[in-house]
Amino acid sequence: MFVLTAMYFLVEIVVGYVTNSMALVADSFHMLSDVAALVVAYLSVKVNELSVYLNIYITVWIGDWELQYSVIQREGCSLKYRVGF
Repeated sequence: MFVLTAMYFLVEIVVGYVTNSMALVADSFHMLSDVAALVVAYLSVKVNELSVYLNIYITVWIGDWELQYSVIQREGCSLKYRVGF
C-alpha cells in the first residue's frame, strides 16, 4: 500500500507540473501526507511488536531470576556460589 501511494504521489506531481495543474499538484501533496501517515502507522505497529517482545522477555527473565532466588533461599546456599545460573 505504501509503494502504491508513493508512486501515485510521484505520478500526480509530475503530471501536475507538466500540465500546469494546481489541483493535481495540491492533490499530490495530499497524497504525500497519506504516505507519511502510512509510514507512521507502520512504525507504530513495529514498535508495538517490539515492546510486546521486550515485555515478555523481561517478564520471563525476572520470573526466572525470582525462581532461582527462591531455590537458593530454600536450599540455604549463598548467592555467590550460584552465579551464572
